[in-house]
Amino acid sequence: MYLYTKKLIHSADEIYSNGLNLGFDYRSNADVVAFINSITGSQDDVHSEIIEQTLANGEASYKSFYWPHRTGESDLWYNIGQILDTQLAAISLNGYKSIISFRDNGEATNRLPSDSSTGPVANNEFSNDVDGNYAVSAEQAGVLAAGMAFFHLPLTSGGTTTWTAEQFYQYLPVLKEAEALGPVLTHCASGYRSTAYVVAYLAFQSSRCTDWALQQSAYIGLVYNSSTAQSSTDIQVVEFFYQVLKC
Repeated sequence: MYLYTKKLIHSADEIYSNGLNLGFDYRSNADVVAFINSITGSQDDVHSEIIEQTLANGEASYKSFYWPHRTGESDLWYNIGQILDTQLAAISLNGYKSIISFRDNGEATNRLPSDSSTGPVANNEFSNDVDGNYAVSAEQAGVLAAGMAFFHLPLTSGGTTTWTAEQFYQYLPVLKEAEALGPVLTHCASGYRSTAYVVAYLAFQSSRCTDWALQQSAYIGLVYNSSTAQSSTDIQVVEFFYQVLKC
């Protein structure tokens, strides 16, 4: 993208800086560095990843949790993992009109290997109690202060009502209300639950079937119907699509 607009860019540093703003650390990729050097005449070296961190359970922090994905072929819906309280101004500036949290209040937040296993966690994930758990009231206050609307559609991980058509229909009016405001950013903890509900909503609104919902989910890295690594929750999600979409 930025190499194409070369006339507007005068140095490799600008390419790297603009890339970081989009979430791409080009200088950590040897092939990309070589390419940029050949275009700009620079002699930059490869450096180690500066965005990514590994979370306590081995998850990739940025790519798994903090990178928004356009959802279901729609320019109005974007999905991400848990946003941070330091990101709200940028989210608003980029044109989002509302945020929907599908996270259940009181869920444990993510911990880096350097964090203690209990107690407060300074990770900016809207945690305001001594156990470092997610507080929906803290996120709501921050989102409203940033000038966006906030909606909370809690989905309990492993809950008996989470993956049911009844729960979906209960949340349907809120999804429509958020969509009417303009671009929506949705999240849960990792994007797993929020992706399923948003894709189900988009499929439902356009009279599409489960195959389409599964394909759209897979495009952003969530393969609910994997033949080799399907979990019990994955099975529930697939059944949820069939319940809601009727095909």
